[in-house]
Parts: sequence; C-alpha cells; structure tokens
Amino acid sequence: MSILGVSAIFSQRTTPVIHRLADPGGVERLFVFGGCDFPGNIRSSFSEDGGKTWSPMTETGLVGEVAPKTILSFDGGKRLIMWSDRRDPDNPNDPHPVVWQSESLSGGLSWRKERVILGVPGQWAQPCVVRSADGKQLLMLMRENTRLTNNETNNDLRTAQAAQKEARAVDNNCH
Repeated sequence: MSILGVSAIFSQRTTPVIHRLADPGGVERLFVFGGCDFPGNIRSSFSEDGGKTWSPMTETGLVGEVAPKTILSFDGGKRLIMWSDRRDPDNPNDPHPVVWQSESLSGGLSWRKERVILGVPGQWAQPCVVRSADGKQLLMLMRENTRLTNNETNNDLRTAQAAQKEARAVDNNCH
C-alpha cells in the first residue's frame, strides 16, 4: 500500500502528478492527473477526504504528452489554469511540441478545451509555471534541450513571448 493508499491505476502509462485545488466556494480536493497515452489523453481522479478515498480515473477531454506540472489559481480562486504540452493539433506530424493552457471554473472538476499559446523549437516542453514574489508576473520554465525557452508574462500567460536564450545557471536540459 502506498502512503496515500492510491490505486495502481494512477501510475499507468506516464508519471502522475498530484495537486490540491479549491473550487470557487473554497472546497478543497486532491487531484491526481495522469494516465496519458498516445496521443496523450489526460485523465484525473479526485479525493474529497484528504486522499482516503478516490474517484475513478476519468477523461478530462484534454490532450497532453504528460500530466500538468502546474495549476495556478487566478481571480481570487474563481479560475484555475493548467499548462501542458502536446504535438501541434494542426500538424500532428511535426515533432516539435506546442504549449497549451486550459481553464477550470469548477475547481478542477471540468476543464475548457486547451488553447495553444506557444510553439517550442526543441523536442520536449513539459512546462512549469511559477509566480513572482509580488504576484504580478509568471515565469514558464520548460524541460527542453535547446536552452531557449524561458518565458515571462504579466497576463496569466494567455500569450507568451518568443523563446529567449537562458542563463547557463538555468539549464533546463534534464539529461
């Protein structure tokens, strides 16, 4: 038995991620996202009792190479945004991924269709988004092997600026 007593289905196909998300009413749930398969159908399960019991894994309607590493709250908790990557839906034969975002107004129980915000010149993206200390900017870091992919924004990453050369101290090459 695992620490949280979660089902083995969470680890099938890709590495799962766990997020604590709150809905607009303040109700918190634990969510596990994972179970991606090619072309990357993301599934989720949630717990309303701190991980003692879990809902079955269900399709989110989103497509991604991996489960979302980051989900952030906006507008006083009324809106959640997740980021992930996938092959370009307009050109599935292109090996370069695109980064997309999706929005939830239900605390993660349902998600709007993903929207592409950025093309990536390398092979991988797997974005992680962090908020600045003052909360006014977001920085996207990506697992990517060209070292050209830090993106900053002050508009909830609805758009992302062109990739930039990153400092050698911030090397996103994970190999």
